[in-house]
Amino acid sequence: DVFRCPSDKGDILRNATNCFRQYGNSYLVEWAVDGFRVKRVTGDSQGTRGSYSATPIKSTEVGLRPTTKIIQGDWIWHGNRGYTDKKSVWHNYHGKSLVAMLFGDAHVEPYQFPTKDLPGWVGVAPDMNFKWW
Repeated sequence: DVFRCPSDKGDILRNATNCFRQYGNSYLVEWAVDGFRVKRVTGDSQGTRGSYSATPIKSTEVGLRPTTKIIQGDWIWHGNRGYTDKKSVWHNYHGKSLVAMLFGDAHVEPYQFPTKDLPGWVGVAPDMNFKWW
């Protein structure tokens, strides 16, 4: 149950009704490619051995800025998910859509990502000196 969020309401992108039941994890990791200013954490098991997309991040790299390195978060944190859609808003605090994020130093915090239209979030390469990477 460590990877099961009791508020899990699914993945609007794939029409899943419960991510834990359907994927085995209520939390989404950046995998195989860098996206949304986040360096990928896991590798693509179907990728070519030794390729960038098949190679997971090394703990030594996470250790360079562990307090800001995103490891995973509520399934809806990705910019291509509908975190403003009523079905997808898993966590709310005074009407603000918040997602629980796990960072490289093992701390978890509620975070509100900028809107999807904000330049500088979607399609920008990770930068470990930014708020998150």
